[in-house]
Amino acid sequence: MSNLPSQPTRLNQESGFFSLRDILTILFKHQWEIIAIFVFCTMLSYIVPMKMTPIYRAESSLMVKIGREHMYNAEVGDHSPKMAFDLQAVVEPEIKILTSRDLIKKVVETIGVKSLYPEIFEMDKLTISPLEVALTYFPGNLSVDRPGKSNVIVVGFEHQNPQVAAQVVNLLGDFLKEKHLAIFSNPQTSFLEEQVQTLRKNLEQSETALQEFKREHGISSILDQRNLLFDQRQTIDSRSKANEDQVQGLSSKINSLKRQLHDIPQYIPISTETESEHPTINATRNELLALRRKEQQLLGKYQESSRMVTDVREEIALIQTLINKQEAQAKEQIKTVRNPVYQDIQLELLSSESELTSLKTKQGVFLGQIVEIDSHISRLNQLEKQFDGLQREVNKDKENLKIYVEKLEMANISTEMDKKQLANVSVIQSASPPISPIKPKKSLILYFGIAFGLLSGVAWAFVSEFFKGGYTRPEQLSLEQGIPVLASINYKK
Repeated sequence: MSNLPSQPTRLNQESGFFSLRDILTILFKHQWEIIAIFVFCTMLSYIVPMKMTPIYRAESSLMVKIGREHMYNAEVGDHSPKMAFDLQAVVEPEIKILTSRDLIKKVVETIGVKSLYPEIFEMDKLTISPLEVALTYFPGNLSVDRPGKSNVIVVGFEHQNPQVAAQVVNLLGDFLKEKHLAIFSNPQTSFLEEQVQTLRKNLEQSETALQEFKREHGISSILDQRNLLFDQRQTIDSRSKANEDQVQGLSSKINSLKRQLHDIPQYIPISTETESEHPTINATRNELLALRRKEQQLLGKYQESSRMVTDVREEIALIQTLINKQEAQAKEQIKTVRNPVYQDIQLELLSSESELTSLKTKQGVFLGQIVEIDSHISRLNQLEKQFDGLQREVNKDKENLKIYVEKLEMANISTEMDKKQLANVSVIQSASPPISPIKPKKSLILYFGIAFGLLSGVAWAFVSEFFKGGYTRPEQLSLEQGIPVLASINYKK
């Protein structure tokens, strides 16, 4: 239908013209325009990424472990307190080292500014050196992340050349180890060697002083020698007490023998004129002799104050009194001879006195030995303080030397580990040249171009229809103007 001069009507929702039929009518009316816009946007989203320079990202994973660098070693003594390690405090310094200017500068110098950023040399009128410019570009391409609260560090670098990107990441890992060892290494080997030599000389001097003291006073070990002297004194004291008991026993025996000699007549009668009248005298004397022997036997077993010895002596005294009475009654001339019992007792008395003299001499020797041993013990007690002081000095020098020898061994091991670059940073996965770039994302741009072209075409159709005068369908004219449409004629150019 031809355009009628009237006020332009648009898709008015209040008038009820915005229907599916209206939409389809507009879309088919402007289909070629929609297709043209769609094709243009699609081709543009395909061609533009092809012209963009691809950017590749290489990544490497590093694991940071709690190592010897984080262990506290006391400078003096061997006391090393236990410490609780904060994993973040261990990982954060490594991240700082990775992003430090010195480490980045070393990587840039190793690879070369021209290989990393050739566009720098195309710039005109540079006020600073290309290296400084590269150092300002580098952090923007570098990423160092710590996933969560783990001890893993992910190092990434973006570059146009995938080989260069991988090389940068791997060099960062290698230089991190070197920088880490340079920071955390504690070069004390020479100092510890000097200390070990000094302590070894101190030990030799203290040992020499101790040996001279031992040689001067004739001792090897205060404790051992004193224990040996105590054992000797105990043995001699036991012998002395046993010898003293023998002396007391012999003394009692000698006293008993002397009493027997006093009580037994030196001579005995062999015949009397009244012998037949006194037959009990000889029997009484024999009984007295038996009691004397019994007394002697008891004295060898018991003390003089023993009840059994006392009873026997009372019987002896009673019989002796009886014999004296019997002899007093005998008034006849008695013929006598030397009493053999008296002679035996006298011989036994002489033997006992000789043995007693020997035991007393031995007792004197024992007492002299005890006095000498006590003198040695007293002398050792006086020397003990000085000896212990020298021994403590030797033990202290030995302990100090042992501590510093262990520290020197640990320092040598640490130095060897540093030479072999054995740090607490390990490479989990080294970087390899990436195959596909991360920028531009061609498929994403293409999908976006297709969607944008389609939406742009549709939007263009509706906008064109909105600003274009006239009516699309007869019903619009009839409803808006309030007059019936008698006929409609298709318009063709």
